[in-house]
Amino acid sequence: MSNFKRYFLKASPLLFVFLCSPLFGLKLSSPVIKDHADLDGLTTGDDHTQYQKESEKDGANGYAGLDGSGDIALGALPNHASNHTDGTDDIQPATAAQKGVATAAQITKLDNIETAATADQSDAEIKTAYENNADTNEFDDAEQTKLAGLETATQEVWFLPQSSNVETNSAGIRSVNLNSNSEVFFNGIMPADFVTATVIEVFVLAADTATYQWDSLISFAAPGEVSTANDASSLDETQAVTDTEIEALDVSAVWTGIAAGDFFSYNFQSDFSNIRVIGLRFKY
Repeated sequence: MSNFKRYFLKASPLLFVFLCSPLFGLKLSSPVIKDHADLDGLTTGDDHTQYQKESEKDGANGYAGLDGSGDIALGALPNHASNHTDGTDDIQPATAAQKGVATAAQITKLDNIETAATADQSDAEIKTAYENNADTNEFDDAEQTKLAGLETATQEVWFLPQSSNVETNSAGIRSVNLNSNSEVFFNGIMPADFVTATVIEVFVLAADTATYQWDSLISFAAPGEVSTANDASSLDETQAVTDTEIEALDVSAVWTGIAAGDFFSYNFQSDFSNIRVIGLRFKY
């Protein structure tokens, strides 16, 4: 280092004091705070984003000021409540009309939707998807009509007349001719699965075209009861018949109350000539 530099560094503090002394006339004063409009080269309205007037704080297009806690004052923030549909400042559930947070009910509903579920399936697509299940087949209108036309499944029981005077015609049909006997008996026990009769008929072979008349008398009882525990009769019943045809005469009127397991004795009577009795039919 040169001798001049060493001398200057040693003399600089003394030189500064001398320059600031009253003898030299240099004075120092405190700094003065000035508005930026008074700065050289800057006027009001100049675009000087690196500065901001104190009066512009919290104004339009200005920066928000900080409060005593160093936070932005609420008044300097946008009106949050006005952005909600109902005008309140709370956190609201999301709806079709407004943004918000999903509620627990909405989340549960979403969780219960199957992956790839769709709500726009056509009737044909639903039908196809259903019939794709195992043991699942189409049941169309034609099949329904066919099923509706079937007779309800029934049981049928046949009882033969009790008589020693049995005749056999040329067709091999055996019958009791009431010309010789004014009555014929049927004895039997009602089947264990019997509940209600749908048909009770006496079959006859007509010997002429006429209106047959007959009487029905019955006694029935359960095992352990007297044979006449239930007695009934129906007199002067009639039905038109045609010569040589097999006819079914409705005799159901006297059978009310008979039950499964009951023993019965049924008496069919008629004074009409040429009634040939073939048998008694039950359907239930």
